[in-house]
Amino acid sequence: MKKAWALALAALLALPLVVPTNVNAADPEPALEGPGVKSAVVFNNGEKLTLEEKTTIKGGRVFVPLKELTEKFGLHIKYDAATHTAYILDKEDATLAKAEKGESMNLFRNDVKLETIVDVNEENQSFVSAADFAEALGRYYYEDTLSNSLYMFDDAAPMKDGEYVAAGLASKGWVPQVNLTVKGGKIESVVYNEYNAEGNGKKTDEAYNTSWQAKYPEVILSEKIDTLQSDLVAKQDPNKVDVTTGATGTHKSFVALTKKAMAQAKAASVSKAVNFDYKDGKYVVVGLTDSRGWTPQVDMEVKDGKIISVEYTALNDKGESKRLDGAGYVTNWKNKYEGVDPVAIIAEREAQLIKTQDPNMVDVATGATGWGDDLKLFTVGALNQARMSDIEVTEGSTIYVFHGEPTAKSAYYVQLLALAKDNEILDVDYVEYQTGSDLAKPHNPTYIQNWASRTPDVLQGRNQLDIREEMQDFLLNNKTVEGIDTITGASNWRKGIVELGPKAVKMIEK
Repeated sequence: MKKAWALALAALLALPLVVPTNVNAADPEPALEGPGVKSAVVFNNGEKLTLEEKTTIKGGRVFVPLKELTEKFGLHIKYDAATHTAYILDKEDATLAKAEKGESMNLFRNDVKLETIVDVNEENQSFVSAADFAEALGRYYYEDTLSNSLYMFDDAAPMKDGEYVAAGLASKGWVPQVNLTVKGGKIESVVYNEYNAEGNGKKTDEAYNTSWQAKYPEVILSEKIDTLQSDLVAKQDPNKVDVTTGATGTHKSFVALTKKAMAQAKAASVSKAVNFDYKDGKYVVVGLTDSRGWTPQVDMEVKDGKIISVEYTALNDKGESKRLDGAGYVTNWKNKYEGVDPVAIIAEREAQLIKTQDPNMVDVATGATGWGDDLKLFTVGALNQARMSDIEVTEGSTIYVFHGEPTAKSAYYVQLLALAKDNEILDVDYVEYQTGSDLAKPHNPTYIQNWASRTPDVLQGRNQLDIREEMQDFLLNNKTVEGIDTITGASNWRKGIVELGPKAVKMIEK
């Protein structure tokens, strides 16, 4: 055993942080990026960090390489084999805090033990949740699902003016929510409350406050919340907001949600991914059919630029819905996972999306993570593509968005949008999204310019966007992909259109 620990400690000197293989081994990644795989890009205050090790995804969380990212942030990492503990340190010669050996690996930030899981892949490289890593470093964290970008910001990073909403998950029937207004780069106002199913807030709910006063006669909840709000506006830093005696749970929730809203405001200042200029219309978003024959789907409606309804499900070839217990899916789930209701969980995520108006702000790390991941990806992808397209939505029309298999390593997500009315496709728009880019390939001037400069002989003076338009027009006019030329210079775009075009025609023009 001592020899094994010595080998583990020696291996720490190599690039990846190495720990025993029995700690939460991660699933291997397929060679080609695609839905469900995270090869994310980390940004520090908007500056891209180049990582040798790929990130992974597990249980709705993105995991980043612990040792490599720690060093990228100019910090130090040490490992104590005797207690199976890793330390993220400000100073290389810092005294290590005492730790006790447990079943899994301990992780400390200086002398504070972190409540986070350390995940280890098949090559014994250790990873931690990106959100937990950011929290440990005192950073604000925002994750863009569509471009697989992980944004981490310090206090000095600017915030974009606007209104931002962060909502948590329900606790005892109450959903916490923060509404943050930023003006002139500063927090101008903040409103915190917790709401029940009827939409009543704790601050003014008579029944709740009567019960509260009976338990805590010296503490008036509404006054405590007002103090939190005014303290944040005065100090502009959620970490400096005083802990209010008698309302520690409220304080914890207030700080956590304020950080999320501020992270969103900071991300908005550096990324086009944070944009609430949604195109009105009814949306139907269709994913890839899985090995068991289930095709995920999201139905959503946007009115006056706001998401007003959203519903996730998955359908089999008989048209049965998972959500409605098609093929006994929900019944089997409940029998396997006692006390877990996937329909209630996804309904809560849908409500969270409507509250925040940002798919990236939906928490999918607990329960029914596959459903939640689909909900985030499908809604953010559809909203982004529709917003950037030149389609003209009319009354009675529907915006369909079809997700496809990745066409190349540089195309993480591929989508075909089809505007339809009365079972007829009126317009189509094909896009591909790259990891680390907040713009789809056709809308990214840098990508188009680089493509043209790399392959002038292949393109022979043709414009890439014109090539895409030709393929889209062929599909639109012929309602088939049979006969589309093997377009020189855009073969991957052709591959995506050939895959998704027939799906659109089959579903819409029945």
